[in-house]
Amino acid sequence: MQGIFRNPCNDFDRAGSFPYHMGKTVQTLISLLGDLDEHQLLAEVSVLLSKIPDQDKKYLANGDRIALAEHARNVAVAAARRSYKEIHTLKEIREACGRIHDTYHKLQRLSIRENPMGPVIKEAMCYFNESNAQCYLNFVQLYVSISMSVSLCLV
Repeated sequence: MQGIFRNPCNDFDRAGSFPYHMGKTVQTLISLLGDLDEHQLLAEVSVLLSKIPDQDKKYLANGDRIALAEHARNVAVAAARRSYKEIHTLKEIREACGRIHDTYHKLQRLSIRENPMGPVIKEAMCYFNESNAQCYLNFVQLYVSISMSVSLCLV
């Protein structure tokens, strides 16, 4: 009677089990979003995977869930790094700045010591400073204005 109503613990990671396929599906999602440079969605996936699910809604093993959340966060940071290097117009700078800022705030919801998007923002500023002074000034100005508007909305 043991395995009828509840899966035994050793059956949880059996190849072909639902948690195994769920992990593979999430891993494929992370890979696809990384290929598309969708750092905002990757940050959201990381935040959602970092939350501890209800007892009756555990579809992944706890260790797998935590590892996938960290992997999604790392892929989001890598995608954000790639995203600002193909920018040439003011409109593209404005869009990239807003997306990077949104990703920063999504990852801020995680309870980690240092937001991994902080160095990306600094690298983007250095990149624009070295490549085009006008792009640098536009990026800094836009980032400060977006930060100020978000801060004012939160107050």
